[in-house]
Amino acid sequence: MKEQVFQSGEYTNFPNLGIGIFKLGNEVIDKIQSTVDKYKPTGLNVDPNGGIKEHNQQWLLYDDEHWFANTILTPCVQGYLDNFGLPTNNRFTHQHELSFQRWWANESYDTQYQALHNHDSVFSFVIWLEIPFNADEEQSIKGTFHPEAGDYVLTYTDIIGRVRKVNKKLTKEDVGTMFLFPSDLYHVVYPHFLTKNRRRSVAGDLSFNSLKLASQGPNYSSALGPTNTQEDCVKEGSEGRKLETLKMPNYTGDY
Repeated sequence: MKEQVFQSGEYTNFPNLGIGIFKLGNEVIDKIQSTVDKYKPTGLNVDPNGGIKEHNQQWLLYDDEHWFANTILTPCVQGYLDNFGLPTNNRFTHQHELSFQRWWANESYDTQYQALHNHDSVFSFVIWLEIPFNADEEQSIKGTFHPEAGDYVLTYTDIIGRVRKVNKKLTKEDVGTMFLFPSDLYHVVYPHFLTKNRRRSVAGDLSFNSLKLASQGPNYSSALGPTNTQEDCVKEGSEGRKLETLKMPNYTGDY
């Protein structure tokens, strides 16, 4: 009789966080594009390092009537919470609402890039609106050394401390793709070279609203609260937007 070696066995992954990947509909993309165009500043753009930039390449947006928060962010964040939970340690004495803090437009042209960075928030997102290149073609130019040209790269450490990365090789077919990820996740945007046409995207952050207490329990089983910090903004049309001075409570006592 042959002896039994194993009674059972399995291979398993340790619990970890992930990202959300979504493909938005054409009408939604058009509406976001209209918002980007509506709040794009006009006139010359002064470079703080000196001189005049030809293009305004980054500007703040306003979520008119909370359309973006209600239609896009709420179901996406709710799905993330259902699958992974809250991607940050909760060290508060009270539960605060998650709030759509800010979003902005990005335009980059050939040779321009965004260096490795993260965001000081809870969730961040990016949506690509215009991609004038295919990353595989950018990386195969003869006589050049552009191994990650056109890529959007997320970096993280695995369970044994190795730095790993995930490359999203952008193509024209990725217009309308949205990534939702923990704000602590470092990411980088590599340049393109084969066309002078712009790459356009929107990005944004969701944070805890320190002025609003949440009604939900400690696991944050629901997504965004009924208010968001964009309500503290004043719409300024083509001149963009600015923040009003927040009326903070008057605290007394020693800390």
